[in-house]
Amino acid sequence: MLHKKILLSALSLLTSLSLFANISLNEDNLKIYEVKNNTAKISKGNLVIGQSGVINHFDKSKRSIILANAQVIKSFNDYSLIKFYAFDDLEQDAIPKSKKEVSNSDTFILNFLYSSSLLITPNQESFVKVRNMFPNHNFIHSDILASFLKLEKEPYPEKDLMQKFTLRENIGTVFYVFDNKVYVIDAKSYKKVLVRNINYSQTAIQLPFYTRVKNIEKSSFDFSSTKYINEKDSKKIQYNSYYKYFLGI
Repeated sequence: MLHKKILLSALSLLTSLSLFANISLNEDNLKIYEVKNNTAKISKGNLVIGQSGVINHFDKSKRSIILANAQVIKSFNDYSLIKFYAFDDLEQDAIPKSKKEVSNSDTFILNFLYSSSLLITPNQESFVKVRNMFPNHNFIHSDILASFLKLEKEPYPEKDLMQKFTLRENIGTVFYVFDNKVYVIDAKSYKKVLVRNINYSQTAIQLPFYTRVKNIEKSSFDFSSTKYINEKDSKKIQYNSYYKYFLGI
């Protein structure tokens, strides 16, 4: 019985890793149907829970209006279930907001803004490698994040502060590199949507992440003082431990 449970757990893990390795980050326009209680179905299966997008509507004049945010909450072989919620990404009052409710035949834009990304790496080598691995992504430099965190006086940001930053910068995905892996995180749901292997030097590690901002560790960014890190550990262990904790991996 124990061997059976171990085998099932191993198969589940392999299936999960395979899915995370093969998922597409490209935008996809999908008609929604069976709208009910803030949920709808799309005719695309084998998606990752947490993949997000927006619900788009075309009026009689063929003008496009974003009605809601949405994310995948269940996925099967032939279809997926999405849940939608208020679209509050745009703070400008001058931009008109529609009161129209989501309905059948509206369009779910899967992976909306996924190509606009933030990259968190331990060193320049891994930073360059990831950009080369994902040439279709526009990576905002981590210097901008570093400056933002210094102004916020929060060197160890929680998820809500990271989402404040990604919302402000119109970022759809955050790439975290540690333990020789690239973890692609949906910026809205903060769920893991893709994992790739990567090799890079583990000796030149910069804390809290690779940035060209000078003296970042010596100012408010005393990385080793956080409760999840043992300051006696090497920079490699501190870096990997922190981001494992942050992403719950």
